[in-house]
Amino acid sequence: MNTDWYKDAACKGTDPELFYGKGHSQGLALRICANCPVMQEYRLSGDKEEELDGYLVYGVRGGEMREERLTRRGYSTIRFEIDRARSEKKVLARLGNRQTTLRT
Repeated sequence: MNTDWYKDAACKGTDPELFYGKGHSQGLALRICANCPVMQEYRLSGDKEEELDGYLVYGVRGGEMREERLTRRGYSTIRFEIDRARSEKKVLARLGNRQTTLRT
């Protein structure tokens, strides 16, 4: 995935934890994103990444909270969690009884 656009991101050099916090840090993260010249590119990249991984990360991404990303993509939070659980169940069934850790 090409991420050359990242060099122009308003968040470049910012502590990534800022985008996964709550309260004040969330507000600050949203303000940083609001002035980002590559917000659309980040949003599209994040959408592709989340589709490949099969889950939506928490926090601010591309100027949107997780719930906003779900809504924009036509998901309710509950529907997405149900789809995710079904996917994990299918993966576990394919793995059989082998012990493994799934990323969540």
